Amino acid sequence: MTARWREAVDALHSAIAAAAALNGSPLCVPLRNEQLPERIETFGEAGLEMYLNVLDGEGRPDEAGTMAGAETAQIGDGFEIIWNARVELIVGALDEEARKAAFDAALDAIAGVLETDRQLDGKVSFARIIGMDRTDHVAAGVEQVEAADITVELQFLSSRPF
Repeated sequence: MTARWREAVDALHSAIAAAAALNGSPLCVPLRNEQLPERIETFGEAGLEMYLNVLDGEGRPDEAGTMAGAETAQIGDGFEIIWNARVELIVGALDEEARKAAFDAALDAIAGVLETDRQLDGKVSFARIIGMDRTDHVAAGVEQVEAADITVELQFLSSRPF
């Protein structure tokens, strides 16, 4: 049996991958739990490089939403879980305007994925971006980058505290 947190993060990855597969999408195909490679993939226009990676993150039961006796078989899905997955986004290009435009378009596209389907095809109760931390991720051969770790909160019910 697949753990609910894994189903939730898989659903996030699948939703972003589906958006990336659309014609004209500003997103590259997302990886899953991969280390930053030495070189990131060329994407779209000449000179543009992009890296997109969905990381498992971590979670915990929400004490306010968890039912008393949630650990008993009679309760079923009594744990309300809040899971914070991370999405790493790196866009590289020598042209500053092109880099900024591609980075902003990718952020908008990721937000749009969640705004379109807050329940990620029924795998979660609610999904939303709760933060973005600018990072200094660097890949070999990419001199000018815009990079961020995006935190996506996934809320769901589980029979276990994970």
